[in-house]
Amino acid sequence: MPKYLWSQAETATLRVTQAELRLWLPKQPQISREIFQIPKTSQTYALQPDPNATGGITLNLCQTHFHASLSGPERADLEIECHVLEGETMTLPLWAVAQGPEAEANLWDSFGKLVVPDLLTRGIDAPDLLLHAGKYMIIASVTGSTTMVLGAGVAMNEVTLPQTHSARRRSSSTA
Repeated sequence: MPKYLWSQAETATLRVTQAELRLWLPKQPQISREIFQIPKTSQTYALQPDPNATGGITLNLCQTHFHASLSGPERADLEIECHVLEGETMTLPLWAVAQGPEAEANLWDSFGKLVVPDLLTRGIDAPDLLLHAGKYMIIASVTGSTTMVLGAGVAMNEVTLPQTHSARRRSSSTA
């Protein structure tokens, strides 16, 4: 990449604009939470109706980055909308790891094109993505007893994870 693009990429930031969390639990209606006011400093949101049971979403979110954990038992979905300001390019740490075969996470652009079809194949040590100006949607989903941890704008080694959600890189045997 030319040097001037790297200097632009280093000064550009991700701007998280909204988030939606959805959870399905056995024999219960779907519950959801939409977040439209994204805080400047990190704030944790939890969607876990029964703390004694498995299943829930924990999202640590601010305007420039996020990390989340998702777990079944039926289904947990997370959608994060973000954008890179017009005329800017940025590099972004973006990663996802899962335990179990029923996980999906991908990055879409505003035209409905898959930018990264499977974030789980990138691993936590993948190089940062180069993103150009525009809107993006990060969509993650787990079903069954699968758990997932994902993040954008922050390296995994900087994340404090809930103790109940273990995760590992998806192996080819579970794909």
